[in-house]
Amino acid sequence: MYKSVAENPEAEFPQDILEKIPEKSLPPCEVMMTMILYRSEIELIPQKIYELVAKYKDINSEEASADLTEKKETESEERKGGN
Repeated sequence: MYKSVAENPEAEFPQDILEKIPEKSLPPCEVMMTMILYRSEIELIPQKIYELVAKYKDINSEEASADLTEKKETESEERKGGN
């Protein structure tokens, strides 16, 4: 995908950045949108993709925290109703 956006068959996404991106952590549509958005500034793409990792890590942490809070509230309500 990177080679296509860069319009250069020799272009390679920096390996050091690739190694820092957890597998299946980024939605492909976000990656593609970022590449298209920065296609006129190819050198910025790896940095911007890596910034997405932080964004989605925060989102996932917030979702997990909200899920845990909701679960605790549900369990508490079930205990009160069972008395």
